[in-house]
Amino acid sequence: NTWWMCDEGRYAYHAIDQDRLTQVQRNERGALRTATWDEALALIVETLKSLQQAKRMDRVGVLLSTQLTNEDLYAAKRWCAALDIQHVAVQGAPVGRSDQLLMKADKSPNTRGAQAMGLSFDGAALLQKAAHNELEVLYVFGHDLVDRHGLSLIQQASECLRLFILQGANSNPTVPLAHLVLPSAVYAEKDGTFTNVQGRVQRIRPAFPPLGDARGDWQIMAKVGKRLGVAWSFTDAEAIFKDLAAQEPAFKGLSYEKIGDQGALLNVY
Repeated sequence: NTWWMCDEGRYAYHAIDQDRLTQVQRNERGALRTATWDEALALIVETLKSLQQAKRMDRVGVLLSTQLTNEDLYAAKRWCAALDIQHVAVQGAPVGRSDQLLMKADKSPNTRGAQAMGLSFDGAALLQKAAHNELEVLYVFGHDLVDRHGLSLIQQASECLRLFILQGANSNPTVPLAHLVLPSAVYAEKDGTFTNVQGRVQRIRPAFPPLGDARGDWQIMAKVGKRLGVAWSFTDAEAIFKDLAAQEPAFKGLSYEKIGDQGALLNVY
């Protein structure tokens, strides 16, 4: 809607820079230390390769977020399929205030997009698997799991997991429990789309580049995928959206040009 937005959204911009994660961090002996992207990617690839070779990719879980763009979610869906990761779920933001009219309790910008792609919303079951030693790797996107599910469960999961990756933009109580912390871009640093509660796909554009060593979510997955032999042809967000529109029925016929400044409705909403 060009520059129009709700008051709540307009004045919540402070959260963008609050406790930003700007460096890769690795947990060593219970303490996080600064690491490099090369170190992080090498650790992820080494761990996933060993599970691939052992034919145990059923021991990997990925928890996505409805804060991710349509492009991020679709890239993650393709990434998981290419690597034969079977345990994939998405989790929304905590429920907020609602006026039963215009203000919705769901504060996530892309719940409808995740639903349109047919992603599972059973994130709680995924965390239970991690806490009960049924997973070896858990890759989490942008969530404060401690706030949502309690310290005890997430601490238990962290102790059971061989590799617990937290990819996000802002620090939270889950960060110290992660084995690897990957800094990602906030929405104001991304190009892409969200799908609102009406089913209207809307553009976002970057106001500035990612802070520090942060990278876009789909770009981080692309770096991991490349080292694991996943053939990626995506060069930018628009290229991902073109593939999304070709493969996902709800988005069929949509393009950045058609979305424009006013957005465009999904085929099913």
